[in-house]
Amino acid sequence: MTACTISRSLRLLCLLATAALAAARSVNKRGAQSEALCRPELGWADNTEGFSPCLLTAFVWGACFTGNGDVPALIPGDHYDNPNSTTANLCTCSWAAYNLISACTACQGQGFDASVQT
Repeated sequence: MTACTISRSLRLLCLLATAALAAARSVNKRGAQSEALCRPELGWADNTEGFSPCLLTAFVWGACFTGNGDVPALIPGDHYDNPNSTTANLCTCSWAAYNLISACTACQGQGFDASVQT
């Protein structure tokens, strides 16, 4: 290889690395999230940071999935499914996860408290 070929290769490599770095900076990491909203009168269930039990559930679940947990809002008559043989892990099948998702279920509105799974 000549010096000229090496120089072009290095420039191309540098250009590709710069483009990859710019793309990586523009990607937003997805974190814990929840569309579920607790009734305002149940604000006492929020933690000291103001996070609802639903958002805290997303954080607990997300601990096993690189921080990506999602707790959708319930619709009347619906419930969150218990972990099963394919979804059970240290994050979804724990007393913390069960208590938080139960509180999230109950705080969403009248009638949802009956949807807490045992």
